[in-house]
Amino acid sequence: MSSTISIKTFALWFGLYAIGSFIIHNLLAFTIPVAIAFFMLVLPVYGVGLLYLIFRAIKHPHGQLRYRELWLWVGLTCQCLVLLASPRNCYGFKQGADCTPPVAGFAVVVGLYLISLVVFFINLRIEPAKTQG
Repeated sequence: MSSTISIKTFALWFGLYAIGSFIIHNLLAFTIPVAIAFFMLVLPVYGVGLLYLIFRAIKHPHGQLRYRELWLWVGLTCQCLVLLASPRNCYGFKQGADCTPPVAGFAVVVGLYLISLVVFFINLRIEPAKTQG
């Protein structure tokens, strides 16, 4: 388990991560399948995760959060795989060349990424604030 971090701080970092992830994926791939996958699949999971963190922060305003570092690294690895497997548009770079990888592979790694996000959130542990005494 990680060291403790404030739920509010973690929610802020996760929100920035979600926005950055969305921007980077769309800038690198810039295709309709990637945009659809992110709007229909990934953004709702990000939104539910962020809402979960916000509700936890309201319920435990001084609570501390711990996460399993293994699932953090699994999620980041899956994120990198999604970037590598994203269908790309080669127009302007290699005109006439097909550099679109199979969309089925993209669907598989997006599924793995979503599963890793859900497992990461399931494994979050909230600890009450420590009182000095």
